[in-house]
Amino acid sequence: MNEDSLGLVGLEVPPDEFVFNGVDADTGSYLFPKTPLDRLVRAVKGEQPDPAHLAELDARMRADTEDHLAVVFGRRPERLSEVGWALVAADDVGPEILEALAPLRDRRRGQAQDLYRELAGPTAGVHMGESSQDFLIRHNVDPNDVADPRQLPYYVLLVGSPERLSFPFQYQLGVQRAVGRLHFDTPAQYARYAENVAATEAPRAPGPGSQRVHVFAARNPGDLATALSASRLAYPLAQDLAATAAVTSDIGETATKQRLSEILSGDQRLGLLFTATHGLGRAGPAQRETQGALLCQEWQGPLHGPLTGAEYLGGGDLDSGHPVSATVVFSFGCYSAGTPQTTDFVDTPTPAASADPPFIARLAQRLLTHPRGGCIAFVGHVDRVWNCSFLWKGVKPRILPFTSTIEALLAGAPLGMAMEYVSARYATTATELTSLLHQMRAVGRVAEDRVLANLWLAANDARNFVVIGDPAIRLSSQGQGPSAGRS
Repeated sequence: MNEDSLGLVGLEVPPDEFVFNGVDADTGSYLFPKTPLDRLVRAVKGEQPDPAHLAELDARMRADTEDHLAVVFGRRPERLSEVGWALVAADDVGPEILEALAPLRDRRRGQAQDLYRELAGPTAGVHMGESSQDFLIRHNVDPNDVADPRQLPYYVLLVGSPERLSFPFQYQLGVQRAVGRLHFDTPAQYARYAENVAATEAPRAPGPGSQRVHVFAARNPGDLATALSASRLAYPLAQDLAATAAVTSDIGETATKQRLSEILSGDQRLGLLFTATHGLGRAGPAQRETQGALLCQEWQGPLHGPLTGAEYLGGGDLDSGHPVSATVVFSFGCYSAGTPQTTDFVDTPTPAASADPPFIARLAQRLLTHPRGGCIAFVGHVDRVWNCSFLWKGVKPRILPFTSTIEALLAGAPLGMAMEYVSARYATTATELTSLLHQMRAVGRVAEDRVLANLWLAANDARNFVVIGDPAIRLSSQGQGPSAGRS
């Protein structure tokens, strides 16, 4: 398969507008109107960055080297015994949930040893509306320096709803630490996830298929967004990963809901499933169950009316009789990880862009708590996703953060450490944007509108990729036993 056979050669992004992602389940049309360049630039120029968060980004940039990433020098992020592991819970998370997580907590305590920490309960837990800066200061952790595991471990598992423990808290803490989140409806689901991680990480001999990757990308008729994500993200990603893994793919016509269901319930174990599709949005009572579902090849474009359910895969569509075949799912799609209380992006009139209360996507939750055995981590996006995740100035693919993250995961790195490549993109673009805005305001520097808009979108877009699950999980079976954190 090549670009020509996919009919994807010569695609260009209109120069004065940005390609959005997301489809409305109730109408079958796009969730968001096209965003004119000048309208977006006006909003960007009026933005006032948070000084405290800028200090975090500056600390990250000063520390960001390949040797130690965001951790103090001399400590290896792949070793929990050197960088630690912490459970940080919202203050309303009860003891029954912590007890349900006992298999995971006990495992990480054995690996992190003296650098294991729990901050939970009414006093130590995260308070409603508390920022990451305020939380860190309250616990005597320097919020504007590189991660020192003696103050707070590098790997942090957040436990709690995004209503009590906000998505911005997760983004900001993730600038300098490897952060993931769990939020389920019942203690039994937490227990299921913890037991699944412990079983998946149990020592075992490396076997065939442990490094298998599948790339799944819809290319819907007459739709520029999926044409771009198929040709400029999924296709080159599959090519790049083929050098280090056994890669299979469904890109374009074969990327159907039935095929995705077969992949997820198949007998052959996948190390990682990567999906690039529209994410589904919906306002009203059905939002909680539908938002973030993955729209497949059956969707015939925005002029064909409301969706019937045959076009997308949501949490309720998983095969209850078969375990999930993928160890990790990485999903490029709107709301695939969750929906915030207030959207981070400008000029978004649709009610589906926000949620009260905010929530983790149902598909991600059910993949992690499948009764027959689920994933051990889900990487997805909060809020809308843009083509600037993988395109720069609408022309050249920029997929290195995706490729590097997945290759690090395939090599046995913990997921949170592998996600540093995405975090680095956020830190670099956000810092560049802040510097440019300062120069424009202070000395009248002139910047191209599209450069300014691309920087703003790329920074926010990279920030909003999050881990649902424990950031210390490993994909590779090699070194996953209890000694992995001690060696």
